[in-house]
Amino acid sequence: MAAKQNATFRVDFSQIPKKPSRAEAIKFLINVLKLETDKLEKVQVLNMAPIISVEMKDPIHARQFVEAHDGKHGILCDGTEFNVPIKMEDNTQVVKILDVSANISNAEIKEILAAYGTPEEVLNTYWEAPSPFAGIKDGNRSTNMKIEKPIPSFLTIKGEIIKILYRGQKATCQYCDQPVHYGVTCTQNRKNTHNTYNKTSVNNRLFAEVAQQGTKNQNTKIGPTTYKPHTSEAPEKSSVYNNNQNPSTSRNNSTETLSMTRVDYNKIDDLDKTVTGKRLVMDDIISSDTDTNDHERQINRTRKARKSSN
Repeated sequence: MAAKQNATFRVDFSQIPKKPSRAEAIKFLINVLKLETDKLEKVQVLNMAPIISVEMKDPIHARQFVEAHDGKHGILCDGTEFNVPIKMEDNTQVVKILDVSANISNAEIKEILAAYGTPEEVLNTYWEAPSPFAGIKDGNRSTNMKIEKPIPSFLTIKGEIIKILYRGQKATCQYCDQPVHYGVTCTQNRKNTHNTYNKTSVNNRLFAEVAQQGTKNQNTKIGPTTYKPHTSEAPEKSSVYNNNQNPSTSRNNSTETLSMTRVDYNKIDDLDKTVTGKRLVMDDIISSDTDTNDHERQINRTRKARKSSN
């Protein structure tokens, strides 16, 4: 009997002020809901209530049909469209479980959902045509469940966060389980982030202090790490570098880094000009010396020529 109930859903016309005729109701089933007769076990039009009870051969098909059509269709009455709810006869709802890893079994999902109502068997879901993966598991799960109290949008199983979806669900925040606050930062999440930021900042400041002092005199231990003193002093840099600045720290996304020593390019330009000027002076001296030597050689050759002629 339970299997038949799970495969039966109701098309409810009670929200329409004027009850539709039998012909109008059947036309709605065929033309709007696109019911396939080969999948049907029974179609019953109730006389005492504006409801049609539909039983399918496969409970899974019934569940999928309700999921696809509930809350998505309506009937016009006096110019106004009224919604036609489609619900499982036992008042169960399709609950989707998304972002589930293979480490979480269907039994574990059913166990945690039991705190919110009476879930039936949790099933794997599959890709549907026309997807090229049709018939292959898509990694998600679903169950037909009688919900007794609202299920949060996010649940944690074995340390993993999974997402829960069902029709009529009131979305909740991932961090505090309160009604979702769109456009507003969750105060609980901000508090957790602030605590983590403070811990990280303290550690970073300690590392920066060690770097600034150089740990020259003694070993310094922070957490599991021991910093040993330097074995040799670094050679002094040229005066063109600005070494008078103390190492400073700059914060970016909770991370502190030592700023690089800056180069004084004005001093480099002055030095280049001085060196270039000295080179020009040396070139003049060398050129002058060369001219003097040539003149002396010419005089010596003239003297030798006069001596030989005498």
